[in-house]
Amino acid sequence: MTAMRVGIASFAALALDRTQHLQRLKSVYALSERLAKVDAVDALLRQSMAVLTEHFPTFDYAGISFVEGGELVLQHWQTKLVAAEFTLSDFERIPVGKGLLGWAVAHRCAVRVDDVQADPRYIAGHKAIRAELVTLIEDQDEVIGVLNLESRHASAFTQEDLELSQALGRQLGTAIGNLRRRGALRDSLDEQERFSAFLKRLNQVTELDEALRLTIERGIELLKPKADAGCLLLWNEDKHLFEFAVAVTRDLSKLKAKRFSKDQLKSILDQGRPVIMTRSQQLEDRTLKRLSRLSSEPPPGTTITIPIRDGGQVVAIFNVNNMLTEGAFSQADADTLLTLVPELELALHRLRDREHLKRQAQRDSLTGVYNRHFLSEMVEARKRANQRATHPVSLIMIDFVGF
Repeated sequence: MTAMRVGIASFAALALDRTQHLQRLKSVYALSERLAKVDAVDALLRQSMAVLTEHFPTFDYAGISFVEGGELVLQHWQTKLVAAEFTLSDFERIPVGKGLLGWAVAHRCAVRVDDVQADPRYIAGHKAIRAELVTLIEDQDEVIGVLNLESRHASAFTQEDLELSQALGRQLGTAIGNLRRRGALRDSLDEQERFSAFLKRLNQVTELDEALRLTIERGIELLKPKADAGCLLLWNEDKHLFEFAVAVTRDLSKLKAKRFSKDQLKSILDQGRPVIMTRSQQLEDRTLKRLSRLSSEPPPGTTITIPIRDGGQVVAIFNVNNMLTEGAFSQADADTLLTLVPELELALHRLRDREHLKRQAQRDSLTGVYNRHFLSEMVEARKRANQRATHPVSLIMIDFVGF
């Protein structure tokens, strides 16, 4: 009879534990509704930490880390111990594969350790910690971070704790993923609007310099905050040289002291892709170093250089700069700038055609001498200028007999 009562009591206790576990799971899944209304990652982390505090009474330390590149970076943490006793610097940034957190990410597997002091993977953050529970934060089969629970007591975490933390990790992962997708969509829509506005302005300009300036400004905008300046060189067919035509946040008068032949820029012109050059690389080049001395201006810290073609010939060189930092730009930044190249090539071709037609309309086709249309335009322009300046204007007419 006594054994039967013990068995019934054990079964009742087990049923009670299971009921409590189901209630904890239900509470965690209810969290998804709250997380769906949150519009900031920091708020998501605070909500999740509140759930950890409520449903994991045995923890002494809780942390949430995100995967960034090849590292796990600590985002949010909480402890019941003396915070000053933690060596946070040892696990603020953990390489994937290192420690229990890094191992969990590398193997895409949760980790429950009853005694961390006997586990060689453990990175000690506090000398009193004995047990650790690490679960993944995942979204659409991508590991985006980990939940980390630690306790002073060995075997502090149960299999049910593991299931609960995994449920929380899934909820948090989905919420973060949705938040990132909303942010990416919002950024994408904003970028589409900015790009449409840029194209509209570019198609409206009638002066070459204005079109070039718009494109440089757009390039700087695309790479902010890395980019802070830019310039563009045009090929001068008469002089057979590349000359600086437009500059943004740089001294164009100093840049104009530099002129480049095709041979001097051969290493750039021969490339079928953008070239990224640091200040040190430019100063190692004999030609570029000499031209820097001529302009009394040191080269930018880093430059992305893109040749612009028209009919297979390089007619311009598009540069975006970070004036101070060497190695500021990546290949991804250069690829981003490539999106501007078709628009710039089209604008250059269109404006050059317009200039060509304008020259044809202003000059005699046989002699190349300015004609009556040019005279009329020049007189009107001078007249307007002198009216603004309130200066008198005179016109001298000379007739060449038998010309």
